[in-house]
Amino acid sequence: MKSLSRVNDHALGGLPSGDVAGLFLDDSRRSMVERVWSLRKAEDLVHAETNEHPLGYEVRVYMNGSCRISLVGPTREQAELDAEGLRRAGLADGWADRSPVPNE
Repeated sequence: MKSLSRVNDHALGGLPSGDVAGLFLDDSRRSMVERVWSLRKAEDLVHAETNEHPLGYEVRVYMNGSCRISLVGPTREQAELDAEGLRRAGLADGWADRSPVPNE
């Protein structure tokens, strides 16, 4: 699996624990999720989603189905800016924003 080297530089901290863990890790509480972008590199697929969060809005970046990055900001606009920054970092690292054309 390819690394999201520049994108991973934006990942902050570890997983929460204790009484607040459920606020951050319980996917059953997630509101409407909006896919913001998808990138592809060889066989790997990365996509970002935004959704409401108890502390504002969250951006989650998934690679091949596993959540790799979670950023929470106070506003939807900030979440969109964060997502766009991560997309640009992925593009700069060689990821493409379109699916490969199948060989015919």
